Amino acid sequence: MTSLPILLPDGFQIKVKSGEKVSAGQVLAESEKSLAVSVSLGPNLGIKKNKVKKYLKKYPGDSVLAGEVIAEVKGVFGKKTVTSKISGIVSKFDEEAGEFYILASSSQSQTIHSPVDGVVEEVDDRKITVKTERESILGINSSGDIAEGEVISAGEKLDYQEINSKIRGKILLAGGVDRDTLAKAIGMGAIGVIVRDVPDSVLETFSERKIPTPVIKIKGEDISKFESGQKVILDASKKLIVKL
Repeated sequence: MTSLPILLPDGFQIKVKSGEKVSAGQVLAESEKSLAVSVSLGPNLGIKKNKVKKYLKKYPGDSVLAGEVIAEVKGVFGKKTVTSKISGIVSKFDEEAGEFYILASSSQSQTIHSPVDGVVEEVDDRKITVKTERESILGINSSGDIAEGEVISAGEKLDYQEINSKIRGKILLAGGVDRDTLAKAIGMGAIGVIVRDVPDSVLETFSERKIPTPVIKIKGEDISKFESGQKVILDASKKLIVKL
C-alpha cells in the first residue's frame, strides 16, 4: 500500500473524512468563487455619477434577475434604463462613483479529485492523504514538491539543444541530465522530471533554491518501468512515484 498526499490550496473545503473509501475521480475538496459584476450607472443613464442614487430600482440586499431593471431615468424624450446581465444579489452601491455591484447567484466551483482508488488515511488543512494499492517506485534522491501528469520520454540522455515546447505540462523521463539542461527543461514548462543519472549536487542546489518542480532520481533498473503516455504522481518529499 502507498500513502499518496494530495495538496490543498487555500480556501478549499474538504468533502471526505479519514477512513472513507474513495474512487478515482471522486471529489475530495471544493472551492467556490463567486462572480461579482460591477455596472457604471452614470454613463449608461446619461447623468452625473453622484446623482445616480435617486434613480435606483434595486438596493444592496435586493435580489435581481437577469434582464431586470436596476436603474431608470425618465425624461422629456423618453426614458433610459439599465438592466442586470446576471441573476444574483445586489452586494454594494458606491454612491460617489455611481457603481453598482451584483454578486452572481451561481458560483464558479473548483474541485480537487482523487487520482486513485483507495482509503482516506489522513485529513488536515493542507493535504488529504489517500492510501492506495497502485504500483509505486521509490527513488534514491529528489528535490521539489508534488506533480501529477503524463510522462514523455527523452531517451538515454536529455540533450540541451533538443528541448522544445513538447515537454510543456509533461513529466520528463530521461536516462541522464546535467544541471543546465535540467534547468532549461523546467524553464520550458516540464512539470516534473524522472531521471536515472543526475549529480546529487544538482538536486541539493535545486532544493536550496526552493525550485518547486519535482525531480526524482531513480535506480537504473527502474527506468524501464516508465514509458511515454503513462500518468504518474511525483512526491519529491518522499522520493515516491505512483503510477496512475
